[in-house]
Amino acid sequence: MLKKISLITLLLLTEIVFAQVSPSTQRYRNDEYGNIQYRREGVMDGNQIRTLFYNNGEVGQWPYQPSGEWPKGTGHSYLDGVAVLISTELTAPGTGTIVHPLQTSYREWMDKDPVTGEIWGFEPLPGYNSPSSKRPSINTDPLTWPSNWPAALDLTPEWDKNWYGYFGRGVLNSEFETFFVMDDSKDKEYMRNPFFFYPIAADTNRGGLGLRVEVRGFQWSQVLAQDIIFWHYDIVTISDYNYPKTVFGFYTDCGVGGTDDSEDDNASFDLIADLAYCYDDNGLGLPDNWKTGYYGYAYLESPGNGIDAIDNDQDGMIDEKRDDGIDNDRDWLPYLDINGNGKWDADQNEPLNNDVGKDGVGPFDRQYTGPDQGEGDGVVTDGEPNFDKTDKDESDQIGLTALSIYRLGQGVTGGGWAKDDEPMWNRMVAGSFDTSLQRANISMVFASGPFPLQQGTRERFSMSLLFGEDLNDILFNKETVQQIYNANYNFQNHQLNRN
Repeated sequence: MLKKISLITLLLLTEIVFAQVSPSTQRYRNDEYGNIQYRREGVMDGNQIRTLFYNNGEVGQWPYQPSGEWPKGTGHSYLDGVAVLISTELTAPGTGTIVHPLQTSYREWMDKDPVTGEIWGFEPLPGYNSPSSKRPSINTDPLTWPSNWPAALDLTPEWDKNWYGYFGRGVLNSEFETFFVMDDSKDKEYMRNPFFFYPIAADTNRGGLGLRVEVRGFQWSQVLAQDIIFWHYDIVTISDYNYPKTVFGFYTDCGVGGTDDSEDDNASFDLIADLAYCYDDNGLGLPDNWKTGYYGYAYLESPGNGIDAIDNDQDGMIDEKRDDGIDNDRDWLPYLDINGNGKWDADQNEPLNNDVGKDGVGPFDRQYTGPDQGEGDGVVTDGEPNFDKTDKDESDQIGLTALSIYRLGQGVTGGGWAKDDEPMWNRMVAGSFDTSLQRANISMVFASGPFPLQQGTRERFSMSLLFGEDLNDILFNKETVQQIYNANYNFQNHQLNRN
């Protein structure tokens, strides 16, 4: 029987061992593995929210403070911990059975190697912050940046000693921006007997699903965004496999009202707003009975399904993608050829519009050093505004599809902790909504999916951690932040009035 299983495993691996991968995928594979020794802690305090965050994807950490403090300076705490969750469905080569590996990282109840005690979960990669820094890379602190950004990012030398900004090389247009990378290489659970699953056949030391997650967090103090943290997560599949049925979401330990006020938390959701939120039952926090508000997570851009022939986000486009090399919504603007000579003339002050080249930087940007690849050539180039990865509307978004509320600690017997792969999959699978438990010390899991995670591709999803005085206020903030995000964080001339 063992020989038969080994033969099946060998045949399966033989089918993929010679698979060709793109140069970008190979660069990602060449990065060092994530490791717990590279974990770093930081504090986000760029607007009215102040909170601990970690480069393994966690936000807040009970009992330490600040964990979701809002407004900043009050000491009023709203959350006890948040963790990223990614799960998928696959057939284990060794058993032929369907399993649902869960990739995450949290402060407690994680799977561990029974011999070494090594934690099986997401860990940060080295090279994306200064080795001497005790914090992740932060835009306003050059001492946290690496001297040279890793080769996996495929940057030109001009980026070295400059901030690796979302808006371009050295662009610091937000009060707070952080960037880090984590992977699931340390999760060896399904490599073992009897599963024998290796995400990359040629790399028998790499566990997990072969996922690389690039993470950015932003804060603006501008009044319309002062109660919001923006989070971007780019999942890159460096595995030999495709994962057609994947879900993405969060685990959160609601803590509205402080760590001493945990037995009367409530939670719910709004499908129209793609929002999951928590609040206190009696509206009073401890100590001092301060008036509590609401906090929640909302999908601003969710993983897309570009192969189901359905207009999932009801935007008039079907199966649009952010990596197909097509300006699906046709909003990319080339340079303006004022004199009609068929080329861009910088000396004639012809506007470049979106035609600024691969680095996303044009002549009127402070960090501009000269023309780069694709600048002023009249055709779209990867990295330019309003095209593929920089244009969220080029994704057929799915939104919030599942939510489960249960008593904190139920995971010990009821399958609600990060180590509980199959029960957590059942909580995250599309169409599962359970809000029956209220007024308790609760945990909440919510997710989006299923969506296809294809080998060698990148899926972007963007979240907002947002706060409000009451339900109407947090819904207003979600509407506002969605418009800001859709406008690529352009706050100019953005006016909303409360009804």
